[in-house]
Amino acid sequence: MSVRFKTISKFLAVAVPVVVAILGTGGYTSATDSPATSAEKAIGQYRSKCATCHGQDGAGTQLGRRINVRDLRSVDVQKQPDAELSQAITDGRNNMPAFKSSFTKGEIDGLVAFVRGLANPK
Repeated sequence: MSVRFKTISKFLAVAVPVVVAILGTGGYTSATDSPATSAEKAIGQYRSKCATCHGQDGAGTQLGRRINVRDLRSVDVQKQPDAELSQAITDGRNNMPAFKSSFTKGEIDGLVAFVRGLANPK
């Protein structure tokens, strides 16, 4: 099984319940998107806005390591509460720009779920 397939599979396993929870609370912006469509959207957003520094697998690219991005798969990142990860995406942190004008709250929640799916298997 390819690394990409494993990453997407892990993401979907985490993202679908998260998206369902978001839809249930009214925090998601579009009731017409299915959880699978929302997960695919988060993957696309991660690739377009995040992967340049964080890498496809969350480990960080050469550029990202030069500017000290954190390995999104690490225990250190994964133990952070969702609210803290969401805040980092929204307002930026250190060398990371703020994305509050690029993503809705529902999209940021989808990105947090994607980051959770990058965790190293135990």
